[in-house]
Amino acid sequence: MCDFCFPKQKIVVEVYGDYWHSNPKIYPVPISSHQIKGIGRDKSKEAYITKVENNTWTYLVLWESDIKKDVVKCVDRIEEVLREK
Repeated sequence: MCDFCFPKQKIVVEVYGDYWHSNPKIYPVPISSHQIKGIGRDKSKEAYITKVENNTWTYLVLWESDIKKDVVKCVDRIEEVLREK
């Protein structure tokens, strides 16, 4: 399961919560077992998605704090990746 998907362009967009996904800018070292498990799941999911169909899918991550700081910049990033595809 993913947060957003653009199947025609083969782009998956994930929105990572700072705490739940252990944003390294905020948590240089995970502080809970949930974060440690989440990091592993996130890496596995990204590895799987980016390998699907001969590496034709793009996996884009937006962090909660980045969205809160500048949502327009985050939308611009999604649009940029869509244009590249």
